[in-house]
Amino acid sequence: MQTQNSPVHSSSIVIGISMVAALAGLLFGYDVGVISDAIIFIKQVFNLTPSQEGILVSAVPFGALVAAALCGKWNDILGRRNNLIITALLFMVGTLGCTFATNIGMLLISRLIVGIAIGIGSFSAPLYISEVAEEARRGGLVTLNQLAIVIGIFSAYLINYLFAKGGDWRWMFGCGLIPAILLFVMALYLPESPRWLMSRGLVDKAQAILTRIHGAHKANAELLALQQVVNLEHNPNGSKVKLPKNFYRVLILGILVSILTQAVGINAIIYYAPTIFQLTGFNHQSSATLATLGVGAVNVIFTLVAIRFLDAFGRRSLLLIGVGGIILSLVIMVLSFAGNIQGSMTLAWLTFGAIILFIACQAIGTGPACWLIPSEIFPTNSRGLGMGVSVAFNWGTNVIVAFLFPIVLSGWGGAASFAVFLAIAIIAWLYFYFFLPETKNISLEQIEKNLFAGNKTRDLGA
Repeated sequence: MQTQNSPVHSSSIVIGISMVAALAGLLFGYDVGVISDAIIFIKQVFNLTPSQEGILVSAVPFGALVAAALCGKWNDILGRRNNLIITALLFMVGTLGCTFATNIGMLLISRLIVGIAIGIGSFSAPLYISEVAEEARRGGLVTLNQLAIVIGIFSAYLINYLFAKGGDWRWMFGCGLIPAILLFVMALYLPESPRWLMSRGLVDKAQAILTRIHGAHKANAELLALQQVVNLEHNPNGSKVKLPKNFYRVLILGILVSILTQAVGINAIIYYAPTIFQLTGFNHQSSATLATLGVGAVNVIFTLVAIRFLDAFGRRSLLLIGVGGIILSLVIMVLSFAGNIQGSMTLAWLTFGAIILFIACQAIGTGPACWLIPSEIFPTNSRGLGMGVSVAFNWGTNVIVAFLFPIVLSGWGGAASFAVFLAIAIIAWLYFYFFLPETKNISLEQIEKNLFAGNKTRDLGA
């Protein structure tokens, strides 16, 4: 019989907490994926130009950029749980606005509100999960957020497919209200992050939550380690260290991980997959949407693979494998578009196969890494700020890709467009190989101690 503090009981509590927090990722994925088909009908209704199309699509990542840039510090002030509640409320408002929009201005404002919600949730959820999970399972549990994102994308593709025949883009948006309400209700019952509570000096509350989720024996050891890093973050007179120089070293790492994992082209494929498939030879709207649905399914399957192996193989190894596969898929796409076979089904199936390979490699590599690594590397008292800044660059890259891709694709063609992503992917692989640390099975407190000891970023997981 398992006791309340048994490993099985504690593990189930942490998994349950992580799944609730990951609902923010589900909403994130749904609202990112839903626009891929909805935009085809919206631009017909409102007669959008390519530039206007890019602005409407990029409104969500732009809102997320603003939120991540401005709200990271508020995450350290308000706490992880409260930010998840705010995320759910903003999702509900933005979703209702998109569903009932009567003009392009109202739709644009609503998309911006959704983007702000995504921006807050996109760093609050993985940060919260990383702080409640034990080190041996942290990679898999944080990647539950990524799994929720890709399930959200797949759900959006499925909803899009069901409503595409009638062009019912309002229903495509409206279905996102259900998980938003679910997140709001369930987030009210979440405990606060014990590591955030410790950073605010609320030791008794932190100990009570640690005991509840990890058991008494584990809680005592974690509390001692947390107290040690809290002491590191204070001057001898008791005042807090204000952003030590070591913070900026990991900030650069977090920023570059965020930029490079996004700049390889994942957002071009997620946002514009039906458009790409139509360009390559899937001429009927429903066939392009069905091909996109296949992309979403592969994304879910290989994210499950990542959850299974992240804590065994490590973040760095899977990231290098994933980016290597992305490089191969981009080579195939560039050669396919450059081969003068436009309009033939040969191009269509070559591109489809290359995109499937891209998505599979992204799901095991860049997808988890862009959220997991920044959630692990920052000191406790500035983790929200560091995560927020890193995610802001993530979304900034997302905005640029979402806005420019349809313009570059129409002006330069497929070969040149994907060649740009190929060059970036090669640079990303080299950077990750030489500078990225391996953080599997290392506690957040040990990573922080290594940082304060002056270890190179490559050795933070030592």
